[in-house]
Amino acid sequence: MTTIADDTGELQSFNDRVSLNNLGRVAFTAFDDEFTKEAVLTGRGGPLTEVANTLGDYSSFGFRGPSLNDFGRVAFQADLDDFVSSGVFTGPNAATDAVIRTGDTVGGKTVQSVSACREMLNARGQVAAKVTFEDSSEAIIRATPLP
Repeated sequence: MTTIADDTGELQSFNDRVSLNNLGRVAFTAFDDEFTKEAVLTGRGGPLTEVANTLGDYSSFGFRGPSLNDFGRVAFQADLDDFVSSGVFTGPNAATDAVIRTGDTVGGKTVQSVSACREMLNARGQVAAKVTFEDSSEAIIRATPLP
């Protein structure tokens, strides 16, 4: 048994929706001890890697948990600091790491909301999500993030 992270250090309040890839890397979210930030993290039992946190563009990472593939790529759903926008992202910058987000246009329609599950990311780095448009229609999309 390998401990990836615990609450005896600088982290607490772990989300119970974790992702495990075939190489033993785990992705999860947690808060720091002061509850000043939430972070998306990955680890294998040594030092953790922070993928994104709420000190920048993001306000929260929700309850679905991040998705992790065997290449170490992480995708996660997040709400932005404006408390109106949300989407699926792959890194710390909501502008450059966005896969799909509210306000984007798909097939000539404007995205009003995005919903994705922990299994949203495949080995190719493609992300699947459900989008709802401003006209209340819906679609299931697959997007390939830029490298």
